[in-house]
This record gives sequence, structure tokens and C-alpha cells, in this order.
Amino acid sequence: MNKNNEYRKMQENIKMPEGLKEKTMLAARQLEENDKNNKNESTESIVSINKARKPKHSKLKRFAAAAAAFVCVVAAGNGILNHNTVNTNEVGNNNNSFGIVAYAAETGEITEPKNSRIIFSSGDGEGGADWGFFSGSLFKVTGENIKSVSMKVNKGGIYRQREYYYTEEQMNDMLKDSPDGNIVIDGSDTVMLSSADKKNWTADACWVLGKDAEADYNADDLFGFWIDGATYEQLQNDDDDLQVSWHKTTDYFDGAELEITVRFDDGSEKTENLSLKTGKLEVDYDDNGNMYYTGNVLDYNDNVTPYDYGVYAEIGNMQ
Repeated sequence: MNKNNEYRKMQENIKMPEGLKEKTMLAARQLEENDKNNKNESTESIVSINKARKPKHSKLKRFAAAAAAFVCVVAAGNGILNHNTVNTNEVGNNNNSFGIVAYAAETGEITEPKNSRIIFSSGDGEGGADWGFFSGSLFKVTGENIKSVSMKVNKGGIYRQREYYYTEEQMNDMLKDSPDGNIVIDGSDTVMLSSADKKNWTADACWVLGKDAEADYNADDLFGFWIDGATYEQLQNDDDDLQVSWHKTTDYFDGAELEITVRFDDGSEKTENLSLKTGKLEVDYDDNGNMYYTGNVLDYNDNVTPYDYGVYAEIGNMQ
């Protein structure tokens, strides 16, 4: 059993009591009970498939911070940060532009930087000793007239992710062609499959780029933060509860410096520097009970305001 799938199911069962968000802890306890009694039930089927051979029990422990970390939840506000437009900075001539936005794979929504800060969705991580940890905290490079993108990070690494869509018949054919269950798409290092109805499937294929990489620009490319397998294993402790384990793994990215440079069709270049940090990212809920990030980072000792523990970045000056 892959614990990532198990705790993904836990998260998907989170239901905020209507009009009584202060009772989130009750939802957390119900969540725990659901996990004990309904481990095989979920509104979405999740299958994680890796090129490397998986251990019998993955040590990934995903903390359902959206419920279990809350002591009290305040009423929802209107400051939703999800937009359908990209935030770019005009640079050079010929309408060249370059921007960075966070991407939530579970909803397909993007979050623009606010006050020189990007809040990354915690997403769903995938981890193991053989293939490392794919954080699920994703971002996109946006702009016009971009020819290539290069990235450098001094801690951990970067991976590229692309989404593919398949019918049930296509997915069955792919599985038949992979008797060991290890689906590979264009040489990917890991593939994570999801389906809401088991008829239409999304495949998130991931490729490890490492600490220093350059590639032709593709507007559909997503990028995330990665930890190598040996380091990931060192961060794991079977005695840690879910919250401690998730915080420990996430905190590995704290203090990392990410440099992103784009080269435009006219040969000019622009660079953006991001300082990665981790912490309690304030969240709230809309009228439909959907969680969103407010853009605020809470004090670590704040045990009242609802939060999701994750990665965010402070953006430096454009060069």
C-alpha cells in the first residue's frame, strides 16, 4: 500500500461543517475514523506508478493539515488568490515578458504572486527511497517570446511535470503493456494517475532535472521541488506522527535559493531569483467549502488561524 494514496484519501474526505467551521477538529476526528473503517472508499481513485521498483510500504506520510492542524477556524473571506490570468513583467523589446505563477494540480488553478511572494499549493507528494520525493508544490513559467528556460537551485532539485489525458480503454492498454505496473511516459521517472470516475484518467508524468538544467520552453510544463531518495529516507522516522513527518520533509526546502533565467527569441535574457521558505500558510474557505490560500504566512506559534504547512517564495529583483 502506498501511504501517499492512503493520506490522499484522508484529505479528500475532509468536509467542513456547514456554518460551524470552528468545529474543524470534529471533522478531523471523523476523518481519522473514516480512514480506519473505509480505507477502500474514496471519491477519487488514485494510483501512483513509478519506474523504479517500490518498497512494499512507502514511507511517505502526508499530513492532512487542512483539518488536523486546526484548533479553530474563522469565517471565510473574499480574498481568493486564484486567477485565470498570468502575472508577467514586461522586459526588453518585441513585447518580451516573463512571469512565474504557482499551479494547483488538483484544481488546475494558478495563483499569481502577491507583494513579491508566491504561495505554492502543497498538492500531493510522492516519495520513496528509490525515486526520491516529488513535492507536488508546482509552478509555471509564463510569458511571451520565450525560447528556453534554465533553472539552478542550491538545495534539493527541480523536476518537470506534464499532464496527459487518457480514456479508460487507453489506460487499460497502457497497463497491459506494462506487466510490472511501472508505466513510463517518454522516459519519465514517475507517473501519478488519477481519475474521478475511472473512465477518464489524468497522468502526471515527472522527470527529475536536478540542481541545474536548461530546456526549450513549453508553456504546458510544470515544475516542482524534489529531494533525492537517500536524503528523503534520512528525513523519515517511523515514530513521527503525520504532522511532524510532513513538516520535517517540507522544511528541507527552507532556505533554498532558486534562480530562473529565460532566453527570448531575440537572444536577450532575464533572470528571477526566488528565496524558498516554509511555514504555516493561512487558508480560508469559500461558500462551497473549497480551501484557498489567503497569501499570508502565519507566526509559527499561531495555533488558532487555519493553515496548510507548505513552501512559499520571496521574489527578488528582476535582473
